[in-house]
Amino acid sequence: KLASNPVTNLDASDNVIYDPEDADRNYGYVNYTEFVGFYEVTPLNNFYTSSSSVRSLDSSTSDIITYSESKVSLPQYSDTTAIGKGMLYSEVTSLMGLPQRMRTFGVVVVEYDLYHEGVMLVEYVKNSKGQYVVESVTYENLSNMEVIQ
Repeated sequence: KLASNPVTNLDASDNVIYDPEDADRNYGYVNYTEFVGFYEVTPLNNFYTSSSSVRSLDSSTSDIITYSESKVSLPQYSDTTAIGKGMLYSEVTSLMGLPQRMRTFGVVVVEYDLYHEGVMLVEYVKNSKGQYVVESVTYENLSNMEVIQ
């Protein structure tokens, strides 16, 4: 973004910006020579859809995160041990089914109720292909144990 001008996805050479660090930041009269960093911001009102799902704003992303509040068959804690960092959302749902709730505040966090054993939380981040992958798995209110992966 050049000073107070409107936001754009083009750099100083009018090329699409894929990585801000690699973008041309020399506008002639203004030259941003020192790269400091950037944040990917997804406004919450653009993140949700009316179909109770979350879709990345990046059109190349194929993952759609959905949930089912009325899930009848609940997984057990022992069903969750195969879930680990780097797994795709689709791989987790093939093992666990859809989560019951979503905890989403800039990252994607979903909840699974476990049969008589508390709640499993799965935090997803986007990989380089724009797919949601597991970043962490945590458990709440487990009987006799507290486990964090």
